[in-house]
Amino acid sequence: MIERYVALRERVDPLTATTAEDQRAFLEQAEAPLVLVEGDVACGAVMRFPPESDADLKLAVVEEARGRGLGGTLLERLLAHAREQGWASALASVSDDASRSWAERRG
Repeated sequence: MIERYVALRERVDPLTATTAEDQRAFLEQAEAPLVLVEGDVACGAVMRFPPESDADLKLAVVEEARGRGLGGTLLERLLAHAREQGWASALASVSDDASRSWAERRG
């Protein structure tokens, strides 16, 4: 699954520049990581790296699958996991204007 996660992230953002081996190392260091992969069109992850209080949130949906609610559904699942862990907040970055607009609409 990690290989699919990395491939999807790189398909959405070619500047991701990570490997499955890198992701496995991050997951081993993280507190309560959750990685989700939805077919070949979307993926997301949330995890925390103590002593940070904020969780790290990643979300990617390929362009042709956007606008169908998949990103919102993944986001809800990831944030629910973060809340279950008692994490104060989750931080994410965006790489383009469309993603920024989508994120702003969700707070």
